Amino acid sequence: MTMQRIAKYLAATALAATLAVAGCAQSASNKMTIERTTVNGLPSIVTTAKMAGEVKVEAIDYDNRSIALKGPEGKTEIFKVSSAVRNFDQIKQGDTVKVEYLTTVDINVRKVGEPLAAAEAVGVAAAPLGAKPGLIAVRTVEVLANVAAIDYVERMVTLVGLRDQPVTFHAGKKLKGFDNVVQGDQVIFTYTESVLIEVTR
Repeated sequence: MTMQRIAKYLAATALAATLAVAGCAQSASNKMTIERTTVNGLPSIVTTAKMAGEVKVEAIDYDNRSIALKGPEGKTEIFKVSSAVRNFDQIKQGDTVKVEYLTTVDINVRKVGEPLAAAEAVGVAAAPLGAKPGLIAVRTVEVLANVAAIDYVERMVTLVGLRDQPVTFHAGKKLKGFDNVVQGDQVIFTYTESVLIEVTR
């Protein structure tokens, strides 16, 4: 499967179903954690957010591969399902679609400078043929930026990335190891999002 097909697959299935949970399942559970530590004396932050919810299959059109999902608040959304989704004909009216959406942002500072870069990786695992529809989709994006300026008194730091556009932000007092960061250090941002979709009776 090419990257273009994977991207289309994600957009038409995993992301659509996630939007259904966000839009329909008003009672979806949400959880967020922030972990601040140091690695070799330099700041390291890991932020994790998780959303989980359920929607009901209110109607389904097999010929047009469209599905109407209804949340507990009564709101209904209609989605077009990609032909890449296996076992679409196994979905029935009244089925429950469970969705878990997880995002992680990992920020680390390092002394060793590398050429600025941005990379993306996408992976999708679909349900076996004949089984209930479901999938796990994962996307990871890594971006590097250089510390262009730093103000220890005001705790302000300016980063410059691939586009040479400076971005300045405030580092909270809870951030550990801030005083060890110097101009020229490199910051690595790793963003990961995953979607788990499962259809049950």
